[in-house]
Amino acid sequence: MYHCAGNATNKIDVFQAQLMGCKNTLAGRKVKASQYTILVDLADGKRALAYNTQTTAFAVLDEDEKRAYRALEADGPSDCSGALDTLWATGFLVPEGEDEVEHLKAEYWSQRDSESTISLTIAPTLGCNVACHYCFQGLVKPNGKMSEEVQDEIVRYVRHRARSSQSLDVCWYGGEPLMDQKAIFRLSKAFHEVCQIHGLNYSASMVSNGYLLNKSTAERLLEVGVGMVQITIDGTETAHDINRPLISGRGTYTRTIQNMKEVLAGTAFRIGVRCNVGIHNVDSMYALLDEMADEGFADFGNFSMYFAQIEATTDACADAGEVMLTKKDFNSRLQDLEARARAYGLSGMDSPPRFMGLCVAASTNGLVIGPEGQLHKCWETLHDEAKQIGTIFEINKLDDDIRKKRWAAWDPFDNPTCRSCKIAPMCSGFCALKFLYPETMEGDSALPCPPWKFSAAEKIFAMAESAGAVTPNDWDPEQATMKKMQAGPWQTHKSMELSRDIVNAIVMPGGA
Repeated sequence: MYHCAGNATNKIDVFQAQLMGCKNTLAGRKVKASQYTILVDLADGKRALAYNTQTTAFAVLDEDEKRAYRALEADGPSDCSGALDTLWATGFLVPEGEDEVEHLKAEYWSQRDSESTISLTIAPTLGCNVACHYCFQGLVKPNGKMSEEVQDEIVRYVRHRARSSQSLDVCWYGGEPLMDQKAIFRLSKAFHEVCQIHGLNYSASMVSNGYLLNKSTAERLLEVGVGMVQITIDGTETAHDINRPLISGRGTYTRTIQNMKEVLAGTAFRIGVRCNVGIHNVDSMYALLDEMADEGFADFGNFSMYFAQIEATTDACADAGEVMLTKKDFNSRLQDLEARARAYGLSGMDSPPRFMGLCVAASTNGLVIGPEGQLHKCWETLHDEAKQIGTIFEINKLDDDIRKKRWAAWDPFDNPTCRSCKIAPMCSGFCALKFLYPETMEGDSALPCPPWKFSAAEKIFAMAESAGAVTPNDWDPEQATMKKMQAGPWQTHKSMELSRDIVNAIVMPGGA
């Protein structure tokens, strides 16, 4: 067995210690295949890649180990002996009676209900200087800015929560948050003071279009603890400026790229570029990667980029539905784009995520706060008054709001597709919004499964190749995730109905 230790948390000495103790710890017991182990057969027909999404154990199995594991999957629990010794020790097997799903669920809810971190997404304004045609907030946005009265109430809330918390995490959002810099700097100063008094760790990030983010502004943001920004670049200049022009109609690409280069070269500010991909601009993404490499972005240690699917997730999404790729088409392109980005050094081999679904929306104590003090759970509903759960001025009434109760009642482990999913430790439902409010979404947009679900085999192979465990010739095209579905069945509109029925039954028993 070849251990791909570069991507696994388990170290060889731990493996060996477990192996030595295998017979003692399993005396009189049998083992079974872990629900969360994914096998990807290699081209020689003998070996296989094994990755466990719960333990993050990662290895190349030889012919005997592969045969033993497949037999265990087919025939059920067996004594821990022979090749199974190593598979047990390296985290691919579990004791016969272990309920992995319930153990994972307990871990998930422990994190979801945790009060250790105050998680806030704050939009000081919904106004924006850019008119993105697919924006889920719509093209017509209010330009009001956050009053000091609202700001003071937010600080009062943070001060109250700080007594029982260990950290404060803030994401500045909009609209375009930099259109209300006064509120950002005033609140940031107050947050620092609260954290110093109560001994909290403080971190802050921002989602911005980058047009107003020059070097001077980045330096000021760093001074108040904002260390990272996500900026969207939607292809080469022509494609980007069609997607993301100023309200005046002028392009934004040239200035945004120039701002990024100045900020990256002159500060420690970290920039993560998000590329929104649709039918209209997917081909330009390859040329964008060429340009970013030519411009030297790979030389900046504080830069990275990734690709995301354009989705029509709200009624206000304008023409997003017209330019949206299907999940199948997007994920087939994603593999090529990610490989080219890695080859250029524009992105690295990311470690597999954990509980992606535990965003502010799913977290019991997470809040999204609008410029008038309106409270939401998800930033994608911030423009929609019908989904507001309360106000910062009456935060003590939150638990009585039926919309808040719906968020609290949602549990991905109530859904059979999620319960049987092999990437549940990574995903945990991925997007609660799609389970709760699918009626505002078009087509594939309503389906929550993340890219890992559609490309697990390819991602596992890329991890192994990055670790030097395999070569490109070891890939078997018949192992493509779209064919083999190694991570399990994907969610469908029908499979998600049960989750909504359970939420409604909890929130409105008897249909009241």
